[in-house]
Amino acid sequence: MKKIIFTTLNSKYIHVSSAPFYVASHYKKIYYNEKDIDIEVLYFTINEDLDLISKKILSYNPSLISFSVYIWNVEKTFFICKKIKEYNENIKIILGGPEVAFRSDKEKEEIIKSGIANEISTNEYDDNPNDACYLSFVKGRIAYFESQRGCPFNCAFCLSGRVSENKVFPLEETYKNIITLAKAKPKIIKFVDRTFNSREQHANNILNFILENSGKTFPKDIQFHFEIAGDILKDSTFEILKKMPKGLVQVEIGLQTFNKKSLESINRKTNIEVLVKNIKKLLEYKNIHVHIDLIAGLPYENIISFIESFNMAYSLKAHMIQFGFLKILYGSPLKELLDNENKQTISLYYDKNAPYEVRETKWIQKDFFDVFKYVEDSLDRLYNSHRFINTLNYVFDNIDYSPFMFFLNFGYKYNHSDYKEKNNLDDYTEFFYNFCLQYPNIKKSELRDNLVIDRLQSNRMGKLPQVLKIKDDKLSKIKKCIPIKKSVKQAIAILYSKNQYIYINYDEESFDSINKIYKVHYENLDDIK
Repeated sequence: MKKIIFTTLNSKYIHVSSAPFYVASHYKKIYYNEKDIDIEVLYFTINEDLDLISKKILSYNPSLISFSVYIWNVEKTFFICKKIKEYNENIKIILGGPEVAFRSDKEKEEIIKSGIANEISTNEYDDNPNDACYLSFVKGRIAYFESQRGCPFNCAFCLSGRVSENKVFPLEETYKNIITLAKAKPKIIKFVDRTFNSREQHANNILNFILENSGKTFPKDIQFHFEIAGDILKDSTFEILKKMPKGLVQVEIGLQTFNKKSLESINRKTNIEVLVKNIKKLLEYKNIHVHIDLIAGLPYENIISFIESFNMAYSLKAHMIQFGFLKILYGSPLKELLDNENKQTISLYYDKNAPYEVRETKWIQKDFFDVFKYVEDSLDRLYNSHRFINTLNYVFDNIDYSPFMFFLNFGYKYNHSDYKEKNNLDDYTEFFYNFCLQYPNIKKSELRDNLVIDRLQSNRMGKLPQVLKIKDDKLSKIKKCIPIKKSVKQAIAILYSKNQYIYINYDEESFDSINKIYKVHYENLDDIK
């Protein structure tokens, strides 16, 4: 029996890359009548022990192994390939995926000569991966789905505009596949269409289909995630999105920067004014989770313009602000430009190892990129986590610092403190509390109360860290006054600065899937005798 393994290393357990399943589905059709060929898809993550992964793959006694390779797993994949070859050099290894397929012929030859692989595949596969094998992996995880391949745009840092063909899959086939995948109960179905709304009617058809079938043909708690261009959203699409049940749809919008010259330099055509207007409009609906992207390291972006972009992005109050660093990907027009000394017109310096992040530019020195890491860390922990939103709003209403400078100062001090080694939420809260008290206009009681609300509404454990606890006999009286919900965990607390008490029910009905928090009930403390 000839054993063929298709596999990849996902970035996290919750992610299920569809790539190995696409390829496996294709080969299952080819070898449908071949009884001496057995095809298997294996699932791993980059956080697992690499030696154990190698041993697990070898335990199947494979004659051929195919790895899907990406920037987050390339180095670890190469390590595993070497281990396998050391054990049995006769096992054939094929590498595919954008991380290797877009390398130069010379680089591909070097990979093969080094013994890591026997072949680099540049093929694209359209076969539906929704077979029993794929569906068995996706329950409770993030499943990836494709309704169109390629992109009509050609941003210099992206690969999607460079695929061999911009292809739209038939709608009836897409509808059928959505139902099949959704019935397998993934947590999120993430469309990998690079600009989902580039074709208005196609996008509208799919959105309408999801709207009409959620809770009927497939479970209502499946969320759908789309990457869209915010400035080309049309009224017809807005009308559909407005009707979506709360939390059914998430959208990710790559604004990247508000620096027009930077956008032009990467061939990104964005109407900034319309983009901002449309993001605000989506947020006003209060039923769509809005995720925006910001990139550091773009050409012509200096430190002043980047700080302005960051503060402007923060002011939009999107539900998530992904702060990333420009990556110079194999196959991207930007990499080709930077690697060609005769045509090089911009100065960007990037790490030659994955994930190939820009570390210095002509306009921003390396030291500033080190500083940006502190901002990225504190933004993720304080804002994107949804754990401290009330407190952040209170702080920014009472200090003169811009969001960028606040996150920078906090991130720097936290990462150079003893608290970093403790690395738990209660200690992080304590550090945040003490940090905010340094500002003259911050009142201790008001700060404490906002942190109390944040911690209780964002964490169903219903417990406060020691720094926020105040012993008060009224708590036992309050407990007797709040409406009891059978079999539902509850939390109570007193807000002294407001002369109020709050209670929270940790059940599905009280959970806000957009803001990732539980509903807070406010009552007058004077009513407690």
